[in-house]
Amino acid sequence: MKTLTKADILRTSKQSEEVQIEGLKGTILLRPVTDGEYQYAKNIVLKAVSAGADLDTLVKSMQDQKEQTGAVTLEGMKINLDMGSLTEAEFESKIYLVSRSLSVNEKWSPEDVKKISPVGVVDKIAAKVYEISNISESMEDLISYFR
Repeated sequence: MKTLTKADILRTSKQSEEVQIEGLKGTILLRPVTDGEYQYAKNIVLKAVSAGADLDTLVKSMQDQKEQTGAVTLEGMKINLDMGSLTEAEFESKIYLVSRSLSVNEKWSPEDVKKISPVGVVDKIAAKVYEISNISESMEDLISYFR
C-alpha cells in the first residue's frame, strides 16, 4: 500500500468528473467539494436556526434526569425556526456548493449559479455534488433535525 503524501491527498479535491444532468443539453465538469467548503455550507443553514434555553429549567432537568437514569435530554431548550429563512439558507448553501464544484476550468460565483435554468437543475447538480463528494447527509437531512 502506497503512503500518500500531502499533495496526493489534496489532489483529490481537484479531480473533476464529467457528468450528465437531466435538463442540460451536454455534460458538465464537477469536482468534489472540500471538507472546509462543506462545513461552510452547513453553517449557512445553521445560522438560520436560533436556539436558547431557560437555564433554570435546563439545569434542574439535567440534574433530575442524571440522578434517575444516567442520561440527559435537553428540556428547557428553545429552538426558533423561521421556515422562510431556513428555506433561503438551504438554497444559498446549495448554490454555494454548486458554485464551488463547477469551478473547474473557470470560476463560478453563487450569482452565476442562480442564473441556471430550467428550474430544478441546480437541485440535480447539487445531488451529484453530494454524490461525488461522498456527502451522505444532504442539507435537507440537516434541516429535518430542526423541523
